[in-house]
Amino acid sequence: TTPKLLLCLLCLLLAALPAFSAPIFVQGATYPNGHGNTADSYKGYLQNPVLSGNTVVVMAQGGAGATSVTDDKSNTYTQAGSTCTGNQALVFYVAKNVTNGPTAFTVNWSSTTYAQIAIMEFYNVDQTTPVDTVTAGTNPACGTGTGTALTSGSATPTTSGAMAVNYGLQDATEDPIGSFTVGGNCGGFTMQVSDLVGGQFVQTAITSGACNANATQDTSIHWTSATLFLRPATAGTAPASNGIR
Repeated sequence: TTPKLLLCLLCLLLAALPAFSAPIFVQGATYPNGHGNTADSYKGYLQNPVLSGNTVVVMAQGGAGATSVTDDKSNTYTQAGSTCTGNQALVFYVAKNVTNGPTAFTVNWSSTTYAQIAIMEFYNVDQTTPVDTVTAGTNPACGTGTGTALTSGSATPTTSGAMAVNYGLQDATEDPIGSFTVGGNCGGFTMQVSDLVGGQFVQTAITSGACNANATQDTSIHWTSATLFLRPATAGTAPASNGIR
């Protein structure tokens, strides 16, 4: 009887635990600067309005860290963690629980700089605390170096099933990259956008432990790679299965 009672109590405890769905990529876009132009702001767009309750992540590269992000529906964007600095500076800005369908996004710097950006939408991200904490490393994790192999450095998100959003780029020249190849770490990455003209990419993976995001580029050149960990939750709006809005 006692073992059965304990088993029943264990079942009740497990049933009471929240069942989180893994974060899922919805849409994204990158905007390169292949002509060496400088500016103190850069505007980009998503093809479709952001779905209700979803999370927007804006990634920006410039000579210094971007100072703010705005959109056409006046949502609030908060910088996640600290700036990742290589030859250029990489930052992540996050807007949580977006409900009003923005499509236009502007990144601002304190002075003119060579800049390029990436914009991503995700659902099944915690609407209160979208950026996960880490038990080791930093969030975002940051790596920089020279060669064909890019790594962001290891970090361990607190929440099992967190999404690793890895933003990588070559930051040495204005020349395009021939190819980027996804990494196999962190359970295996999926390439979401690969911008060869701008020499930048975004790949994602669902991870349950220590994660050192990796990728390769076909040219041995200076690179910077940063990984943001998003906390999972059953939240937001999934896109239509046929992709039509």
